[in-house]
Amino acid sequence: MHFWAEMRVYILFSIASAWLIGINSFILPPRERRGSTILYWGKIAGISEAEQSLISVLSLSNATAAIEEADNIWASTLQSGLDPSSRMYELMILVFLSSSDAELALKESEGFLDELLKLGAMPSQTVVLALVQMYGSLGVPKRAEELIDRLSFAGMTIGVQVYNTMMRAWGDTSPLEAEETFKRLQFSDVQPNEETFVTLIEVWAGSNRSDAPSSCSENLSKMASYGFIAPLQLYERVFWLWVESGSARTTENLNDLRQDMEGAGVAMSQACYDAYATAITRNEDRMKAPVLLDALVREVEMSGLDPTVTNINLALAWSKQRQSGAAARGEEVLLRIEKRRSQSQSQSQSQSQGQEQQREAIGTIYEGIIGAWAREREPYRSELLLRRYMEEYFERGSDQEQRGQEQTKAMWNSVMAAYSQEGMGAGGGGGSRGGGGGLPLEKAWGDTGDMRVSIGPRSSSSSSSSS
Repeated sequence: MHFWAEMRVYILFSIASAWLIGINSFILPPRERRGSTILYWGKIAGISEAEQSLISVLSLSNATAAIEEADNIWASTLQSGLDPSSRMYELMILVFLSSSDAELALKESEGFLDELLKLGAMPSQTVVLALVQMYGSLGVPKRAEELIDRLSFAGMTIGVQVYNTMMRAWGDTSPLEAEETFKRLQFSDVQPNEETFVTLIEVWAGSNRSDAPSSCSENLSKMASYGFIAPLQLYERVFWLWVESGSARTTENLNDLRQDMEGAGVAMSQACYDAYATAITRNEDRMKAPVLLDALVREVEMSGLDPTVTNINLALAWSKQRQSGAAARGEEVLLRIEKRRSQSQSQSQSQSQGQEQQREAIGTIYEGIIGAWAREREPYRSELLLRRYMEEYFERGSDQEQRGQEQTKAMWNSVMAAYSQEGMGAGGGGGSRGGGGGLPLEKAWGDTGDMRVSIGPRSSSSSSSSS
């Protein structure tokens, strides 16, 4: 009987406690709840115990559970009559920054930071970094800048890592602001490190600004002046930035970049050579490009790297020439490309994306050299090259068929125009290189189906034959 009386009292007390906690959670905001629910949590023996408990909370994978547990520890600390340490404030900031609720994370972490500063204490670099990263991820780097200003005014020395994180926070919005942060660092007593320059260059490289390539090059030079060597991948990225910029001075700027690399002891990579060759083709004078590319091919080969992209650009450069002999030089380079490509395919069963891009480029080379032979009044040579392209590269039913038809149509028209200038039908013989007795092109390629009708003019002999 006595036992059941005690049980009733215990049950009634539990219900009343739960009711009070529920009412409290609805009436009071989070900050006040932490101080008013102290009657329902265990006591904390000392500040060190509270700190260790909060450190354990940070390892929890569930952010919501971590925040609830941290709230409990904070409330128990107050219940025990202890004043939270500055480290506890910092740990609470880090706990709330782990929340997926951005509004809650900023509100609570900034509240704890205010209280910490009122105590006359300064947050650690770790806490400042976490706050700056949060501002950057939310797209509000201006608030991070305000935080740095506030802490600097309060007497805190801002470390280089905070400046680096601040520059990265500006990455998605304004590289100019990131540059201003770098200037601010230079005026402080803090020395930049390698990551400072890498971050600044990556911010510029990721922007769509027209001055991004020049700003990247300038910062690479600054980086070298501070005694830091940029990673090779960063040089490669800046090389391609210049190529894609379309600047008329791209080749000159890449030459300057090469000199910077040599001064830093960084060797040109495959990507750098490929970008440089592409820049020469796009930007150099038509007469000058083949000479530069021919020298570059030899340099790439001496470096033990793959000269395929450089050779492709060299063949394209020759195909654009107007002087006699250009077509032969271009076809000679084309044979080198095809030989190396054949060797590469025999070693690899699967066709990579790079090989497919090379295939498309080779089609453009064929088109250019066939046109060059036509300009040199060598229709038979242009016809032979067109036959070779059809046999080796044109695939019916492939994904590239439409593009292949367009290229082949242009090649066909060049051949027919050349024969018409010589006063003969395609494949009809004669010409400066001879070769009579051949079939007209549309008959020789009867297996191409309807394409032969849409590609170009048909000879009279073929028309009468088909009728």
